[in-house]
Amino acid sequence: INAEYMGDFSMNTLRVLLFCFAVVCCAAKPQLHSLSLTNVRGGAFPAFKAALPQLNLCPTCVSFMSNEINQLLNIIANTGVIGGCSKLCSQLNGTKVEETVCNLLCDYVGIKAFVDLVKNVDLDPIYMCESLTVCPHNNCSGSCIKFENIAVQPVSGSVGTTFSFNMRLNISSSVAGTGMILMTASIEGKPKDTYTAGGYLFQQQSGEYDLQLPVQTTDQGPPNWFAGVYDAQIQVCSGECGSKHPYSFVHDTINATFTITE
Repeated sequence: INAEYMGDFSMNTLRVLLFCFAVVCCAAKPQLHSLSLTNVRGGAFPAFKAALPQLNLCPTCVSFMSNEINQLLNIIANTGVIGGCSKLCSQLNGTKVEETVCNLLCDYVGIKAFVDLVKNVDLDPIYMCESLTVCPHNNCSGSCIKFENIAVQPVSGSVGTTFSFNMRLNISSSVAGTGMILMTASIEGKPKDTYTAGGYLFQQQSGEYDLQLPVQTTDQGPPNWFAGVYDAQIQVCSGECGSKHPYSFVHDTINATFTITE
């Protein structure tokens, strides 16, 4: 977990926590990255105040749950929760920082409530953190967040090329909640080889924002990149895109294409 997410947000940049993973024959562990969403008009971003004073736990919670919720489920199923939060969190195969974050979140709501949430959130990191009340949910619905345009650079390239999805996002009203941008790309006739990338959004103020999302192609797979035209769909959502939990819905969708050459 990057230590920068433990502090306040920059006044000129909205932080986005990025993940990239492949959906092929089985689920792959997300690889987390950091990206900036630049405010076109140069507005300021007040620091988000989490439920625990002096600590911004929302991005940290989402990052932690994205990486560790499967492991927590396995620990609970195999060893139970005798010994409380410290015993549960000490069994994680992670760093001391991850164990500390686990203890903070678990102690905040208590071991029983924490375990119940882990078992019932359907692997949805945002809803888990909203239920822990360390992330705010979004009451905005409809077209309060929309894509204005998109361009892919370069439009074509061989395997090994990094394609940059450059988008402009318009937020018409301040959004206090937590959401995400999700991109899926696939080639016709290869439904099992789908590339997915995106990012989590935390506390967006009204304004226009430029977002650059890089997609790195590789011959080391998975996923396996084939020559041809790829159709990409990008969604901006409150909560997790595709989630059935409360406060999760799609605001807008935009499409683009790029080509892998021989």
